[in-house]
Amino acid sequence: TWSLHDFYPHPNSPYILLALSPNQGDSYILREFNLDTRQLLSPGDGNGFEISTLGMHYVSYNSPDELLIGTDFGEEESWTESGHSRVIKSWKRGTPLSDATTVYEGLVSDVAVSQWSYTDRGYHHEFRTRTIALYNVYWEYRAVDGCEGGGGFRHVPIPPDANLRTFG
Repeated sequence: TWSLHDFYPHPNSPYILLALSPNQGDSYILREFNLDTRQLLSPGDGNGFEISTLGMHYVSYNSPDELLIGTDFGEEESWTESGHSRVIKSWKRGTPLSDATTVYEGLVSDVAVSQWSYTDRGYHHEFRTRTIALYNVYWEYRAVDGCEGGGGFRHVPIPPDANLRTFG
């Protein structure tokens, strides 16, 4: 019996990623679902994102047609020593995972790395983190799409044990 481990919506599209676990554990597969048609999308027809291998994947929509993903890319050291994502790649809709391009990397000794984005009131924001150790996180941010201070990622000068959230 499969259970819903988590879900990852994109706010400006009908797409949602379902993280499905066969045993209610930390490992899951990813399937994309279209809320308008109420159907699972198939990567075979070039429309859907899917990771069919069980794992502790990291995923976030960067746009309706692009995922930021950390998974087993078939390369050495895709994972940290802790078993979490070490490499984040940009995966475009309609392309194989093997064509995804690296956008962020941590060290094998890190606990995990992550990168995500969201749009709020017309502004697109991107964050990424390196969790170096428990309660030791390095934060970076960049504003995109006309936000003042746009450009490359910049370090967020907060204590390494602080957690950053936004609200509007």
